[in-house]
Amino acid sequence: SLSTAPWRLARPKNAHQLPHFIGFHPLGLEGSEGSQAFEADEFLARKLAITRAAQDAFVVQTHLAAELARERRQFIGEIVGQRATPEEMRDQVATGADPGELAELQPFQLDDGTLTAGNTSPLADGAAFLVVVSPKIWAKIGRPKGLVLQRSLVCGVAGTAHAAAARIALETLLQRGTDKAARDVGTLAAIETSEASAVEAIALTKSLKLADGILNAGGGALVRGLPLGAASAVAVTRLYTRLVRDTTSRGKSGAVVQRAAGGLGIAAVFEATA
Repeated sequence: SLSTAPWRLARPKNAHQLPHFIGFHPLGLEGSEGSQAFEADEFLARKLAITRAAQDAFVVQTHLAAELARERRQFIGEIVGQRATPEEMRDQVATGADPGELAELQPFQLDDGTLTAGNTSPLADGAAFLVVVSPKIWAKIGRPKGLVLQRSLVCGVAGTAHAAAARIALETLLQRGTDKAARDVGTLAAIETSEASAVEAIALTKSLKLADGILNAGGGALVRGLPLGAASAVAVTRLYTRLVRDTTSRGKSGAVVQRAAGGLGIAAVFEATA
């Protein structure tokens, strides 16, 4: 719950210096905790030639995807209201991004930066509830529809590769597959992640050559915010909806990928039960 977290202040270096707030968002401020992630995203953008215009265009598309998902009522059954009212159990996140307004935003890195407040994910409160059971317990409770965790991996990456940690984790996990199908990203009908920026999502799509609609089909963190501490659980919940609740799903296998602070990449492959 970021909105109720205590405010954090940096200790002044001397008696004449005023204390300043320590933030999590990659604003590029000297000494901020987000500076490493911010710099890694800019590094990735330059390495893959992902322009500011491409990032802004991706934001517009992900907002459109989120709006379409809401119109198709794809979040019914996924969102739980605290008071169980119909209004609380629908997607209430504001969608829509204006290309002109995105283009006017000042980049965090003033000289040649591409990341802005518009093409990075805002921090948000978030929660997801998942139940993990053994095959024995699953059979005992009547074999309800669910996801089977097939395999997972956590890896560390160099600081400059921080923004690509999720992609590296998934690639490594696929390479360790026991057969050709298990090593083919094309067998994944859906991939979910809580991306910190449009750069991450674009790089993941381009590097893995993902087809349209595979990554975050209903919109990701660029629309709904990045829920620190709940990001992976939220992504698994979204994957459940896409593979289990959605009867039009193009397959039964999917993956959740996530990067974590400090250069960690996480990837897990799931399969929907019959």
